[in-house]
Amino acid sequence: MARRRVIGIDAGGTKLLGGVVDRHLVVEHRVHRLWRGEDSRQVLEVMVGAVSEARAGASDIAAVGFGIPAQVDFARGVAVVSNHLPLEGLSFREVMSERLGVPVAVDNDANAALLAEMRHGAARGATDVAMLTLGTGVGGALALGGAVYRG
Repeated sequence: MARRRVIGIDAGGTKLLGGVVDRHLVVEHRVHRLWRGEDSRQVLEVMVGAVSEARAGASDIAAVGFGIPAQVDFARGVAVVSNHLPLEGLSFREVMSERLGVPVAVDNDANAALLAEMRHGAARGATDVAMLTLGTGVGGALALGGAVYRG
């Protein structure tokens, strides 16, 4: 049987939230962690631990997606600038894919929120959308012609 569940992780400036989602968008398991001033190694360990907990009851995980509070080079999967978590310069997608053993996607957290709204939420069917996110910081994302603007 083809693997159909994915894990989504929203890593914010003060906490990490995540969950296992099936192909019908049912959240089967949730995870929550708080950051405690960790260095990059510790941040990655917290992320790996959260994914491991989420995977405990779901052996058929196809991929893991991360929204991180950073400027992300989407094509390379690299955190270019990161003010809230020590991820700057990290080849995030490569490192996490190796550690987790499944394909990994990574994007700026506001871009990830925008994509979710466009595919399954309030912006479904819209082609030009602006998104503002409020949390530890303020983030924003823009879609033009149905595609995330990456500028």
